[in-house]
Amino acid sequence: MKIISELVRHGYVHSIRGRSGGVQIGREPSEIRVGDIVHAMNEPMEIVDCSSCLLVGNCRLKGVLCEAAQAFTEVLMAYRLSDLIEAPARY
Repeated sequence: MKIISELVRHGYVHSIRGRSGGVQIGREPSEIRVGDIVHAMNEPMEIVDCSSCLLVGNCRLKGVLCEAAQAFTEVLMAYRLSDLIEAPARY
């Protein structure tokens, strides 16, 4: 229910109460980017939380992880919900 509540809050779905109730998509699938959904559910998009690391000032891995997270987000932003519904699975 927490996930549905967040999706409702962001307008991706509508919740319908009552005996015939349920969940209904809130927008056209072509208007919903997969990356926007993931971003709305997962703020901030970090692979690792470096805030308490003692090596943060001298760490070279942090930049690599930030770059990886950015690439992940870019791929998700390239797809819309309609792409997942209409196209057969590629993998």
